Amino acid sequence: MPLITEAKKSGAKLVVIDPRRISVADRADIHLAIRPGTDVVLGYAIAAWLVDNGHVDHAFVDEHVAGYQEFVAAAREWSIERAAHVCGVDANDIVQVAQLIATIRPAMLRTGWGMERNRNGASAYLAAHGVWAIAGHFGVRGSGVLDSTSKAFPNSVLVEWPEGVERPQRGTINMNRVARVVNGDRNEWPVAPRVLVIQGANPAVTSVDQVAMLEALSREEVFTVLHEQVMTDTAVYADVVLPATSHFEINDVVGSYGSYTAQANNKVIDRVGESKSNGEVAEALALALGFSREEFDASTDAVDQLVADSLCSGSIVVREPGATIQFRDTFPTFGDQKMKLWREDHPLPGPRFVPLEDERHPLTLISPATTFTINSMFGDTAPPPAVVKVSIADARERGISDGQLVEVTNSRATIRIPAEVDGAMRAGVCSIPKGLWRRSVAGGLTANAFAPDTYSDLSDGACFNDARVEIRAL
Repeated sequence: MPLITEAKKSGAKLVVIDPRRISVADRADIHLAIRPGTDVVLGYAIAAWLVDNGHVDHAFVDEHVAGYQEFVAAAREWSIERAAHVCGVDANDIVQVAQLIATIRPAMLRTGWGMERNRNGASAYLAAHGVWAIAGHFGVRGSGVLDSTSKAFPNSVLVEWPEGVERPQRGTINMNRVARVVNGDRNEWPVAPRVLVIQGANPAVTSVDQVAMLEALSREEVFTVLHEQVMTDTAVYADVVLPATSHFEINDVVGSYGSYTAQANNKVIDRVGESKSNGEVAEALALALGFSREEFDASTDAVDQLVADSLCSGSIVVREPGATIQFRDTFPTFGDQKMKLWREDHPLPGPRFVPLEDERHPLTLISPATTFTINSMFGDTAPPPAVVKVSIADARERGISDGQLVEVTNSRATIRIPAEVDGAMRAGVCSIPKGLWRRSVAGGLTANAFAPDTYSDLSDGACFNDARVEIRAL
């Protein structure tokens, strides 16, 4: 935010694309409050406008882009007017955004996580990146795309598999389907599970299809072990709770996530009770299974060495400022180092839009983070207000007043919760805060009770924002 504020003071233009009028949107020159799941449509329409109005950086495309023609052919199916109708925004606003992208250099695209959490998640990113490729917003400082920075951390914290030890075959389960597996769906997993180990997670409230997850955690035939710091909603269901350390009790190193910073985490208090770190639990299990301590060393000395090796022991500069310019210093990791806007040999050749209509449940429920809870960790001590936020138009249509108790429902669940009529919400979208614990809502269900366990269009991601509900006043 300080960088955005500084840029705005210097004359930069700011566009915010979000279903809600979030705080940064108050500083924006244009705010596009599109419907969740329609980012791909918006990207296609802007890309087509750039092509039709002669704003293609052909030199960049020819050298650094693959699949341009196929991408453009798909994009031309989306006129500005058609996209405006599907996205639920004004066509003139889309044109204004396209004009800014076409005429202002340098330009940076900062993508968040909300656009991926629906059936069209990967397509949203492909389309947005395609816009930047067509406009050629790379190669100079201040341009490019900023997504996750996790891979910028230069050190590996993974222990190599021990030499001379045969590695058994390991099956994988998509985390969105754990409840199905534990509940006995043999199509998802061929063998009935007997033990469930949970570490650093609170699936009783964070999992999609929360009702199914609570049923899974309740099954007596599955022995559940939890490694945790406090009595979470998941801990209530566990057969054994192993005490975990907090970051106040151990030395550790924190890699980059939303920035290019790695930092040392220095302990400030002694261990509480019998608490152990994640690494110490792994070491104890390894020793119990017959491995040597040298292979799974989680001692203080080993962790301190990791901190020293991770550049946190000094002011080492990994890359000089201004030396991370995309398509000059860094390139896509494909062999030809090109952006792939379209690949016929791929399960998802290019961006696609799949509509999701539900006449009985016309409102899209999103569960954004808040200043109280970026995840469920803080729901124990500082939860946000447990309310469902509805737009002024939707509240008026349903006869809902601010503070009134309402019923939120779909085919999976029903909860009763106070309503907050919020001018920052667009019509057709409502929200319940991310990270609420069961005690915050009467009946013990949260927003995730409405989220399906379906998959996004690439990498089988979660579709939290595909939850459709109806709200009625009580």
